[in-house]
Amino acid sequence: MWLTEEERAWACERMGPYAPKGTDKHFNKVDFFNTLKSLEFWLFSITYFLLANSGNAFGYFTPTIVETLGYRGCELVHHTLTCC
Repeated sequence: MWLTEEERAWACERMGPYAPKGTDKHFNKVDFFNTLKSLEFWLFSITYFLLANSGNAFGYFTPTIVETLGYRGCELVHHTLTCC
């Protein structure tokens, strides 16, 4: 084991009463289908999809957008990289 007994006890205490247990049921088909039918699930899924894809699209097309602003070469790279 990679946790000492003291660390394991601290982690279990920190997780509280809602922590998964070895005796828990791992899959409940009724809950799964109820989740698929819920409006909250679909709103979250669509929102996440749109946010993730718009972020990826912006990252992919940023060099093209910056190039249309007139930057070339090293200046283009400088304006498209995100650094600290």
